[in-house]
Amino acid sequence: MIIDKNGPRFSSLSEQTARAFCIFEYVYFARPDSNIADRNVYKVRVAMGREMAREHPIRGGRGGAGAGQRELRGAGVTRGVGHPV
Repeated sequence: MIIDKNGPRFSSLSEQTARAFCIFEYVYFARPDSNIADRNVYKVRVAMGREMAREHPIRGGRGGAGAGQRELRGAGVTRGVGHPV
């Protein structure tokens, strides 16, 4: 922004040709009810979670609800996986 005797005006140092978004905007910073690049943040988060689950499935086996947690602990993951372990 430039403010001179003619008043405020906007100027760009370069032409913006493409937009790039940081994944952290979707994961950490944005509110779930907001939109980024015409996409609802909550829906993007759900889609990313589904893709992660598809790429890295956790075998439940016969262990019930705690089986996935035991598998994570066996892999050395003890905290920070989306819910208390």
